[in-house]
Amino acid sequence: ATPAFEEARGWKMGQGFAFHSSMRGAARAWGAEFIDGLAPYEDLSLAQMNAYWLKYDAHWNQAGSDRFAQAAALTLKRKWGRTAIAPRALTGG
Repeated sequence: ATPAFEEARGWKMGQGFAFHSSMRGAARAWGAEFIDGLAPYEDLSLAQMNAYWLKYDAHWNQAGSDRFAQAAALTLKRKWGRTAIAPRALTGG
């Protein structure tokens, strides 16, 4: 589940994230791996989180996308012992 900035901000302020909960439940019901889009931002303050979203848009900027991608790759590697991405895609070759 990938959060929009307003959702992430609300989560950071203790307001919960309903979409996040529903997606976790759906993944469990489908037997799918849930990759938490909020987890890479747990250790950041709200001010630090601003650096990872577009200023006038609810979406991640490139740094935010990269941060999530790195966390997702680590999740996959822990689960299966390797990344699910072809090595060529990782090296740009």
